Amino acid sequence: MSDDMKKGHVLKADSANPLRGSDLSTEVNGKPLHAYISKPEGSGPAPNIIMIHEWWGLNKNIKEAADKLAKQGYFVIAVDLYKGKVADNREDAAKWMGEIKAEEAMESLKTAYDWLKKNPETKSGKVGSIGWCFGGGYSLQAGLALPQVDAVVIYYGLLETDPAKLSRLKGPVLGIFANQDGWINPKMVNDFEKGLKRAKIVHRINRYDADHAFANPSNPKYDQKAEADAWGKTLDFFSKNLRGK
Repeated sequence: MSDDMKKGHVLKADSANPLRGSDLSTEVNGKPLHAYISKPEGSGPAPNIIMIHEWWGLNKNIKEAADKLAKQGYFVIAVDLYKGKVADNREDAAKWMGEIKAEEAMESLKTAYDWLKKNPETKSGKVGSIGWCFGGGYSLQAGLALPQVDAVVIYYGLLETDPAKLSRLKGPVLGIFANQDGWINPKMVNDFEKGLKRAKIVHRINRYDADHAFANPSNPKYDQKAEADAWGKTLDFFSKNLRGK
C-alpha cells in the first residue's frame, strides 16, 4: 500500500479552474448511469474515452482530466462509481472503495459504453479507457470485459497477469507505473508485462522513478516532470489508436 493510502493524507482543495463539461444522471436499458461528460469542440462523431476515477471519487481533479482530453478532440465520459460521493480524506476514500462491488462497477462501465454507442455524437467512434489507481484497475477490467474497447491506459492500477485472460483484450495497452510504488510494485508490473507478451497483446510499459499516485497534483508525492511525460505518452497513445494519427 502506498504512503498516500497509509498516512493521513488529506486531499487538497479543488483548483479554481472552471470546468467545461456537465454532470449526467440517466438510465440506459433500465440501468442507472452517473457520470461527468466533456465534449470536444465542433460537430460530428468523435473518438470516445471512458474515464474511471481514483479512490477519492469523481472529484474536480478527474473532471479537469476529462476536460483536458476533450480539448484534444475526444468525447469523454468519466463514470462515477461512488454515485455522487467524493472523499477529501483517506478514511472516507478507503471506506467507499471497500464498499464497491466489482460486478456493479463493471455494470456501470458497460452502461457507459452502451450510452456512448446510442449517442449520435459518439456511436461511430472508437472507444478507449483510462483510469488512475482504483480506476486504473477498472480501466484494465473494462478492456477485458468489453471487447469493443480499442485502447486501454492504466495508471498504477491493479493488474491481471494470466495470459489467457489478457488475450481477451481487443486493443493495445499503455501502462504507467512508478518504481517506488509499494502497492503496485515493480514485480507485479514485470508479471503483467510477461502476461501481455505471452498473450501477444501490443503494449507499452512506462516506469518512472516516482511513487504511487505521482500523477495526482494533490498528492504529496506528485512528480510534475514524470506526470507531464506520462500525459504526453497518453495523448500519443490515444491519438494513434483511436484516431489513427
